[in-house]
Amino acid sequence: YNLKQYTDELTKTYNRRYLIEKIIFNNLLQSLAMLDLDNFKSINDSYGHNAGDMALKWVASTIKRSIRSSDVLIRYGGDEFLLFFNDIPKEVFERKLNQICTNVANLDLTEYPDIHVSLSIGGIYNVADVTKCIEQADKLMYKAKAHKNCVMIEAADNTK
Repeated sequence: YNLKQYTDELTKTYNRRYLIEKIIFNNLLQSLAMLDLDNFKSINDSYGHNAGDMALKWVASTIKRSIRSSDVLIRYGGDEFLLFFNDIPKEVFERKLNQICTNVANLDLTEYPDIHVSLSIGGIYNVADVTKCIEQADKLMYKAKAHKNCVMIEAADNTK
């Protein structure tokens, strides 16, 4: 039952409830990233919501295969995901996010060969306050979206 209440039905990742009850409550993180599918609305508009759902599932699966079992992937909403890391050096964190970006961009959606997905990612290192750093990662992710298929990383602004 506990696993079910914390699992997103579509992507089989953790959900927002898990974020609130387990991550924010404990506030024991080192790094986090906000990931957003590029042009997701156009996938739904052009190919239908079934294609969009399939793209979300494949992207979530690809991200999960690209991370360690100790890392936490959460579907934050719609086509946005949060990814949490502990005990990861900054260089490895940056390399891991770029690898995820590449792995998703190389996805072959067999049922929809004309669909090409990519991610924009905002990453925050040296997290002190999870809630503030989620906001900071979100702002970085939107900067990355201006370029598409891009990763932007900075240290946490723990002074706010």
